[in-house]
Amino acid sequence: KQKTAYEIYQCDWSSDVCSSDLLAAAKGGPKVLIATAIGSYAHAVTLESALAAALTFRGADVHVLLCDESLSACAECEASLYPRVETFAEHGPSRDLCRDCRRPAERVYRDLGLTVHRLSESLTPEDAAAVTRIASTLPLDEIQSFRLDGLAIGEHAYAGALRFFASGSLDGEPTAEPVLRRYLSAALTSAFAIRRLIRREGFESAVFTHGIYVPWGVVGEVARHEGVRVSTWNVAYRKRRFIFSHDDTYHHTLMSEPTSHWEGLSLSTAQERELMQYLASRREGMFDWIVFHRPSVQDPDAIARQLGIDPARPVIGLLTNVSWDAQLHYPANAFPNMLE
Repeated sequence: KQKTAYEIYQCDWSSDVCSSDLLAAAKGGPKVLIATAIGSYAHAVTLESALAAALTFRGADVHVLLCDESLSACAECEASLYPRVETFAEHGPSRDLCRDCRRPAERVYRDLGLTVHRLSESLTPEDAAAVTRIASTLPLDEIQSFRLDGLAIGEHAYAGALRFFASGSLDGEPTAEPVLRRYLSAALTSAFAIRRLIRREGFESAVFTHGIYVPWGVVGEVARHEGVRVSTWNVAYRKRRFIFSHDDTYHHTLMSEPTSHWEGLSLSTAQERELMQYLASRREGMFDWIVFHRPSVQDPDAIARQLGIDPARPVIGLLTNVSWDAQLHYPANAFPNMLE
């Protein structure tokens, strides 16, 4: 029996019959690419699998992109994972890391009946040769500013390397060059594969987390260049909240949104109370699910004694950011970078 759209919407996804009907009904709908890419990023798989189901319920033809051990470096790699960074610089991610990254995520999406694309499936031998040539021969001082057909590939490679070392600068890192070249290779691989996939499938929109680093930053770069609508998201600090941004990463849109959206907003008494309660809670992070540190001392006098502050003199506090993220997210207004 032919079901109406409403009847299909009411079906329980766990039913094989209903899920088949839903998937069949979505074929021919707007094509959406969910570029999870890094399968071991649990936040992404959790939210994006739910988002994929929700979009399918609403008639979208959802496809998923996963890396299949084809990247020489990615945002999941960090120097702290390697007792000897030289090992990563020479060999890249461990096979265990890559294997355990892809398989669970692929199982989640295939169980939903969605089309899953593997990164390597959209690469040609010519692409691989170009990646090797550029990544190995490009002068070191040209990597950060390198562009491929108008795509800021070098910027994302450099961002990936900074995040790998958790540093605001690559100066003084003995393995900086081989690690940076690994991220350049990964960024190039991502660009070639994603561009070919988008052109072949004709996606209308793409959604993925962060919108920076490798490969997510490259996904956004290529998608925008190809005229594909981009939505990026991230876990908000506050519990049970997510931030979705259009066209660019939230790191940039939060800085550039028109202040007219909120500066003239008239708050009700209840809104004012809720806002002030949340701001007060930021001291301890009690309403947040992302907390970088919990202060053990709250008494101002005790803090002053601990830091050796002389209350008779003017006190200036520098509220610094995370050095490697600040390099990428925010404009430099007074100095070339935060370290300066």
